[in-house]
Formats: sequence, structure tokens, C-alpha cells
Amino acid sequence: MYEIKLSGMTCEHCVKTVTRTIQSFDPTSKPSVDLSSQTARFETEKDISTLSSKLEEEGYPVLSINKE
Repeated sequence: MYEIKLSGMTCEHCVKTVTRTIQSFDPTSKPSVDLSSQTARFETEKDISTLSSKLEEEGYPVLSINKE
């Protein structure tokens, strides 16, 4: 399980965009995105650095990545 802290999420549209970006990266990830804490939790076996780049391209810089 990964938890990433993002910057720039301000509304439900942002939550949907982050969710869609994670799902397009790994369709089996089942992300849970929380606007108030600006975090996303999900599982993946893929290289997380690729996802970080995709999220930053969408306008949501990754502040931290924790693997649980």
C-alpha cells in the first residue's frame, strides 16, 4: 500500500483527476483520494516514479511517498 501526499488539490474535480490518473497508471490500484488531507492511498506493483511524473504533469506535485 502506498500513500502519497500531493499539493494543489482544491476541489472534487481535483480528486477525480488524481483518481483517474492513478487508475490509468494501474487499473487494479483501487485508489482512495482524500481532499482534506491531500493524500492518495492505493496498491500497485508498478514503478511509482512513473506515476509521480504523471501526477505532476496533471498539476499535482508529489510532496512525499510512503510505502506501508
